[in-house]
Amino acid sequence: MDIKLNAKGDIDLGDNYTMKLCSLKQDLVRQRIQITFGVNRGSYDFDLEYGTPWLTNQYNNFSILGKIPKVVFDGELKQQILTREGVKSIVSFDTTINPNTRIATTTAEVEIDSGEIFTISTSN
Repeated sequence: MDIKLNAKGDIDLGDNYTMKLCSLKQDLVRQRIQITFGVNRGSYDFDLEYGTPWLTNQYNNFSILGKIPKVVFDGELKQQILTREGVKSIVSFDTTINPNTRIATTTAEVEIDSGEIFTISTSN
């Protein structure tokens, strides 16, 4: 069980300011995917391989936000989803990149180990 986070990635304290745990498997998996997308690979000191390689840094020489083919970009994001604990498969996947804001929006339908399918959408 993990501590439940809200949509902004902060600890969800609810109405009575009490921490909650993720009670549903799909919430736990969704949260793990969102955390992975929110961490730039090489920036988490306890595991330099953790996170998505959005930008190049001293521990990560690969950047998917550079001028690379969309198929490489999509492939790396799919790999990040598939390596999260509890994920069985990706049912559907789509990304759009706004060149003006440089924001990538990813929407994926994910099947988890229990057979449930849910949709996740993140913007980074």
